Amino acid sequence: IIIITTVVFFIMELWEKSQTSGYFIKNTIEFLLEHGALYAPKLLEGEWYRIITYLFLHSGIEHLMNNMMVLYFLGNALEHCVGKVGYLSTYFFSGIVAAIGSVLYNTEYPVCVGASGAIFGVIGAMLWIVLKNRGTLQGISKRRMMFFVFLSVYSGFTSQGIDNAAHITGLVAGFLFSVSADHGHRYPASESGRLRPHKQPDRFHCLHFQCRPRAFRRRPERELSVFLSAFQTDSESGDAAWQARD
Repeated sequence: IIIITTVVFFIMELWEKSQTSGYFIKNTIEFLLEHGALYAPKLLEGEWYRIITYLFLHSGIEHLMNNMMVLYFLGNALEHCVGKVGYLSTYFFSGIVAAIGSVLYNTEYPVCVGASGAIFGVIGAMLWIVLKNRGTLQGISKRRMMFFVFLSVYSGFTSQGIDNAAHITGLVAGFLFSVSADHGHRYPASESGRLRPHKQPDRFHCLHFQCRPRAFRRRPERELSVFLSAFQTDSESGDAAWQARD
């Protein structure tokens, strides 16, 4: 997802620059609206594909980098816990629900782009997994995870141009999807502290880390733990939202 989103961003940048004299590394609202941004009137005209395409569009390089950095740590940890199918299902389901929540709540019809709604769904899913595992998962404590959720939501309400409706609905959607898909099976730790899956994992459980040589095994949960520790309140991971111009 990170690679595809980044490639799409730079293709759109080059495409826009070839057609206009606008600033590089910052898409204009008109260009994004024309190429798949979320916009309620367009949905009512039958362009439902926008509830997916808006996830791959970003307003600028800073918007892209902030979202992809958060997705790298959270997405790796979630995929490690529930597998590729579970991760992708959570991501896109949350993104779609976030789009619907944004359209229903924002009566002024802003133009919205960004992956934050889906990323908040990943956050919600990880929160459920940590809670189900008695409040800790390879260094990710319940307190730390809930503090991260609070800061993420709070930063949206204290920043300009943030689609908080998409954030909150995405967060709730990811949490509930993880609950309904039973993503929260417990992960007993081995003597070395490494995760050990149950003998009969559910259909979303990923076992790829068992097959890797010890020296090359990654520890996404540890990486996420370090990331949460270093998380700053001034980090921005919000979706960009503008008032649409007719």
